[in-house]
Amino acid sequence: MLTCWQGSQLKHSNFTPQIESKIREAYGAIHTYGVIHGDVGAHNIIISPDGQRVWIIDFEAGQFLSDEYRDPAIRREMEDLRCMFEDLRMGKRSQYVF
Repeated sequence: MLTCWQGSQLKHSNFTPQIESKIREAYGAIHTYGVIHGDVGAHNIIISPDGQRVWIIDFEAGQFLSDEYRDPAIRREMEDLRCMFEDLRMGKRSQYVF
């Protein structure tokens, strides 16, 4: 359990291709365990000061899903991530990037 961190919230100014890759990797790891975060957004991603680590935070809307529901939920969450990445690249505010 993460109770304290040092870093900054994901935003346009600290978004890079390397950060995108690390976020995809982090979401892939939680999906491997059947967990859906449930609230994709830059406000729930913390970047370490050196840019080498990302933390996905706030699993309040998260769920463990059975195999029957897991794949469609993962596809929806990955589509949300794709939209968030696009908004970050374009410098756009949206439901994913405040």
